[in-house]
Amino acid sequence: DVAPPAAAPPPPSDSAFGAAESMYAARVDEGYQLPAIPVAKLDPKFVRQIVPDPTGEKPGTIVVDTSEHFLYLVRDGGEAIRYGVSLGKAGFGWTGSAVVQARKK
Repeated sequence: DVAPPAAAPPPPSDSAFGAAESMYAARVDEGYQLPAIPVAKLDPKFVRQIVPDPTGEKPGTIVVDTSEHFLYLVRDGGEAIRYGVSLGKAGFGWTGSAVVQARKK
């Protein structure tokens, strides 16, 4: 007899962001309808969450870890917000540092 595969654990529920289902629900942003993301299909490690800062950078810095597919927004107190990200070919070819000079909507 072969046991059925174990179900993936549910994505973490971080009190700072609420339940994963609400973070990834359908919504309208700047007039664009964004579809819901099927949370049950997400690997829990890629759900947005607060983690100990692995970067050592100053607060406000954004770090993309291309090998692990994470983006970190460094915060005060040794923490970072970690996001799971997808990278295209150009993302893997880029290395080094950059400064964001301006931000537009």
